[in-house]
Amino acid sequence: MDVLRLKLSAFSALIQVENLDSFYEFSPELPALSGYIKPLVVYRGDSHYGGGFALLAEAWRKTHRPHIYAGDFDVKA
Repeated sequence: MDVLRLKLSAFSALIQVENLDSFYEFSPELPALSGYIKPLVVYRGDSHYGGGFALLAEAWRKTHRPHIYAGDFDVKA
C-alpha cells in the first residue's frame, strides 16, 4: 500500500498492532475503542513485512489525531 496515497483525514485514530497474529485477529469493536468511529488498524511490520510504517507514523503525527499502540508483550525469564 502506498502510504502517500492514503487519505489520513478519513480515519479517526491510528492503531498500531505489534504482533502479526494479533493483527489478523484484531477487532476495532473492542469497548475501549468505541470512541473511534473509523480507526486505521495497521501492522507495524517486521523484517519480512516491514518498511512502510515509519513513513505512515510520521505522516500520522502531523494529523494530531490519536496513535494507539497495541504492543506485543513477551515475558522473558
